[in-house]
Amino acid sequence: MIGAMSDTRHWAACSSCDLASRCYARHNAQTFAHPTAGPQVTERLAALFRMTHLRGRLHITLRDLRSALAYTLTSGRDCAQIHELYDRPGSLQDRLDGFYFTSWAGIHTSGPGEPDRLLAQLRELDIATVPDPQLDRRLDYVGPAGGHSLISVDQRGDHDATLLADRFSELPRTPAATTGAPERHRAYLAAARRRFFFESLDDERWKSMLSYHSGGRFLDLLTGGEPGSTELGRIIEAVNRGEGLPGAALDGERALALQVRSVPGGTVRSYRLFPADRFTLQIGAAPDSPYVETSPRELVVRYEGAGDAGQHRAQLVVRLDLYELLDRLHDGYQPGVEDRQGQNLALTVFKNALSATPYQEVLLTAPGSVPHKITRRGDGALRLAPVDSAPDTGNGGQLMALRKRDSEFRHLGVSYLEFKRVEMDRVLTGFLMRVNHNGQPSRLAQRHKHESDTFVQEFLDEEYADRFQGFREHPDMAGRWIETQLLDMVNRGKPSQAVAGLRPLHGLTYKFRNYYHSRAYGADAQLYEMLRHARDGRGTLALEAIRGFFFTGLDPALGTPLPDNSLDVETQAVLHLNSQVKHDTPQTVKGWYSAPPLCVGQSDLLADDVLRLLSLRELLPRIVMVEYLKILFAFHLALGQLKTMKLLTSMVERSGAESSCGPENCPAGPGQGHDDFPDCPFRVGLFVDVAGAPGTPAAALAERSADVWLRRIPGFVRAGYTVRKLDEFAEHLVSLGEVTKPSRGFFTVTEALRFADKTYQQRREQFFAARMDSLLDDTPIEEQPEVVRPLLGAGMGLSSFEQYIELVMAYRGKYHNDYIIDSIDSLLLKNRPGAVIAQPYRGRRRFVLDSALLEVLVQIALLRPNARGARSRFLHHTASLRLDEFMDILRRRYGLHVNQLPAGDGFASTSFEEQAVLRSNAEAFTTRMREIGFYSDLSDAYLTQVITPRFVIGADGTVTAGGR
Repeated sequence: MIGAMSDTRHWAACSSCDLASRCYARHNAQTFAHPTAGPQVTERLAALFRMTHLRGRLHITLRDLRSALAYTLTSGRDCAQIHELYDRPGSLQDRLDGFYFTSWAGIHTSGPGEPDRLLAQLRELDIATVPDPQLDRRLDYVGPAGGHSLISVDQRGDHDATLLADRFSELPRTPAATTGAPERHRAYLAAARRRFFFESLDDERWKSMLSYHSGGRFLDLLTGGEPGSTELGRIIEAVNRGEGLPGAALDGERALALQVRSVPGGTVRSYRLFPADRFTLQIGAAPDSPYVETSPRELVVRYEGAGDAGQHRAQLVVRLDLYELLDRLHDGYQPGVEDRQGQNLALTVFKNALSATPYQEVLLTAPGSVPHKITRRGDGALRLAPVDSAPDTGNGGQLMALRKRDSEFRHLGVSYLEFKRVEMDRVLTGFLMRVNHNGQPSRLAQRHKHESDTFVQEFLDEEYADRFQGFREHPDMAGRWIETQLLDMVNRGKPSQAVAGLRPLHGLTYKFRNYYHSRAYGADAQLYEMLRHARDGRGTLALEAIRGFFFTGLDPALGTPLPDNSLDVETQAVLHLNSQVKHDTPQTVKGWYSAPPLCVGQSDLLADDVLRLLSLRELLPRIVMVEYLKILFAFHLALGQLKTMKLLTSMVERSGAESSCGPENCPAGPGQGHDDFPDCPFRVGLFVDVAGAPGTPAAALAERSADVWLRRIPGFVRAGYTVRKLDEFAEHLVSLGEVTKPSRGFFTVTEALRFADKTYQQRREQFFAARMDSLLDDTPIEEQPEVVRPLLGAGMGLSSFEQYIELVMAYRGKYHNDYIIDSIDSLLLKNRPGAVIAQPYRGRRRFVLDSALLEVLVQIALLRPNARGARSRFLHHTASLRLDEFMDILRRRYGLHVNQLPAGDGFASTSFEEQAVLRSNAEAFTTRMREIGFYSDLSDAYLTQVITPRFVIGADGTVTAGGR
C-alpha cells in the first residue's frame, strides 16, 4: 500500500515546484520509493504497525491503515497548505514534524480530541520515549547523523538533515540554559532518534529502540517457523527468576520452579520443580478464515505431566505484552503492583494450573545455606536431606546474554548439526522423513502427543480386530510387546517415561513421532545432505536403496500396503498403523537450503558403505540391518564432523578453500577410484584402544588421541563464528545492493570467506564497528567482565571485526565447546553398542573400537562391487581379506588406527615402548575378531590369518555358508 502511494508517477508534478528540494511530502515519497532505502524503512514502519496490531487494543481496518499511511506522507496537508507552512515564520518545528520519521505517529496532532484512532495507538510506541542514553549522548555530541551511521538516499533532498543540523548548532553548551532551551533540546533529540531508528545502517540496531524491548525478537519468532528449545529455555528461566530461583534443576536437568507459598518475612522458601522436557513451545495457530488474511499473534507454552500425572495439562498463551514481561523477568526485573494486576495475572493462572497436581517432594532454599529437599516416602515418612549441588545460574552472574544476531553460530554450509546430544533412533526417524519428502521435513497433521496407551488401544480396538487377531484376548501381553518392541521411549522405565514415536523399523514410522521428544537436532538433515551430494550418482543410488529397504511393502505410487508381501511381524504392525494416517505433506522451512558438505569425499565414502551394506539386506534379519545402519550413520556423522573441525579451521586461516578440496577437486573417496583418503591433508586419525580396558598403556594412548581432538573444538568454534559473521556481512551488502547474491540463493563457505579480504576491509570495519557499538551500548567497557575488557582496548591492535569475534568467543565459546563435546559423544555412541569413544566415571575420554561397529565395518570391507553386466541379484560379491589388510582398510578408509599411531593427529615418531603397545593392541584386535566370529585360525603366519565371512556371495549371485 505504501508502495502504491509513493509511486513516482503520482509525484512527477512535484519536480517543477519551487519547494521540490525542501518539501517534506516529496521527501517522504522519495524515501519509500527508493529501491534500497525504501524496503528498509518500510520494514521498520511495518514492524511498528504490526506491534500495534499484536497489542490487541484496536481492530485495525483497511480504512485505518490507509488513513495513517496517507498522513505519514503528507501530515494531512495539501500543496497549498504546505506552501503556506513554508512561508510562515517560525515554522521550523512544524516542518520537521512533517517528515515521515515523525509524522507516522501524528505527533503534532496529539491531544484529547485525537481524530485518528490508529495514530493514537501508534503514538504509544513512539521510539523517542524509550530511554537510550548511549544514543542520546552520541546524537548530542556527534550530531544528528550519529557518526556516519545512517544510510544514504540519493536523489532525495536533505532538508531534514539541514533542519536537524540547525537545531544541533543551537544546543546550549553551558550549564545555564536559556528560556525554552530544554524543550528545543528534547524536540531535537526526539526527531534525531526517530530518524536514526528508520535510517540506521545497522539492520538489527533499530529493534533495540522499540518501546517493547523484546518486540523485535517476538516478531522474529512469529515469522521464523517453530521456535527452538533456546526460546523455551528463556521463558522457563524467566519464570524461575520471577520465582526467585534462577537456574533451577531437577536431577541435573533444567526445570521450572514454582514457589509453593509466598510468606512475607519468611526465612525459607519452598519450591516445586517441573522437568523442562515436559514443556513445549509453539506458535499459536492464526484464526482460519477463507475471507480474511490472518497471521500468528501469540506463542503457546504447554505442559503435559508424566507418569501418574500424565493427564495433567496446563497452557500459557504468550502475547506481546506478556512476552515483554517475561523478557524483563529474565533480565532480573521484579513485577510491581500494576504488573501483578495486569499481564502477570495470566502468568499466575498458568502457575496455578501447574500446581494443581499432588506432589511428593519440595525444594527448600534459605540465604547462606545449601538447598535441602523434603521427600515423602512410601510409608508416609518425610525425609529431609541436603541437595547434592545448588542450582546453577548458567553464567555465574558475570557475562551478559548476547542478542540472538550476535550469538548465532550455525552456518548450513559448515554443518546442519545443532550440536546437541542426539539419539540415533530419532535421527533415523527424521532421516526417513526427509527421504520420503526429498530432503524436506514433514508437517505434522496430528499435533497432540502420542501416548503408549494410544498405540496399545489401536491394537485392541474391535474395529481392527481382523488386523490384530487375538490382541483383545491378551491385552497385557500385547501391551508389553508394543511398548518394548515397537515404541521408542525417552526415560524408559522411569516415572518421566514418554513416547518419542515408533522405533524406525519402517520408513513410515516418522508419522507417529512426538515432535518434542523426537528431535534430531539437524543430524537427520546432515545425513541426508551428505548422501544427496555424493558424486557419480552414488548418493542417488544410496537414497534409492534406503527407500527400497525401509519403505518395503508399499505401493510406490499410492503409498498403500501391498497384499501377499512377506514381511516381518513388526513391519506388518507399522503398515497397519500407517493406513490410519491420512495426511502427510512436506514442510518448507524458512532459511533452509541444500548445501554440499565441506568434504565431499566423506559423502562418497558414506554412500559407498550404504550401498555395500544394503547388498546384504536379503541375507540379514531386518532388525539386525536397521541396527547396522544406525551404527554406520552415527559413525559417518561423527567422522564428517571431526574432519570439518580440521578443514574449516584451515579454510579460515587461508581465507579460502584448499586447492584440492571441493566437489570438483577432491581426489579422494570411492567416487574417484579410491577406497580411502591417501593424499587428503585433512584425513581423520584416531588411535583406538581395542581391548577396551581403562588404565592400560593402550588406553593411555587412546586418551591422548581423544584429547588432541577435544582441543581442536575452540578453534573450530572461532572459525565457525568467523564464517557465520562474514556471511551476515555479505547479506548486509546484498541488502544495500553493493554485491549480488549467487543465483543459488546463498553464499558457500568459500564465498563467505572472500569478504574477509582487503577489498571489503573498509565496509567490513564499518559493519562490525556498528555491531560493537550496539554491544557496548548495552554494556559499556567499564561494566564488562575483566576477562573481556583487554580485548576491547586499542592497545591490542585488533580490527573491529577481530574484536567482535573475540568478544563473541568470550561470551559463547565455552557454551559451544561443551555442546559440541556432547554432540560428538552421542555420535560416537559413547559407552554404548557401536561406540568409538568411552569414558569411565570421572575418567578421561578415550577412543575405542566396539564389537558392534567392528562387525559392521568388517562386513562392508569384505564386499566388492560386481563388474558391469554381471548377472547377479546382488550389487556386490565377497572377497577374501587378511587381518593385516583389514587393519590397513580401517586406517586408510576410516582413520581408525590399531597397529600404528596417527601421524599429524597428536603423534610424531613412535618410541620403542609405544611399538610394544601397538603390538599388544593388534593382538587384542585379533582376539576381538575371534569373539565376533569372523576369524578362527590360531596361526601366527599372517598369510593364513584370513577373515571368514558369514556367507559367501559369488560374482554370479550364488550364496553359500561362510568358511574356507
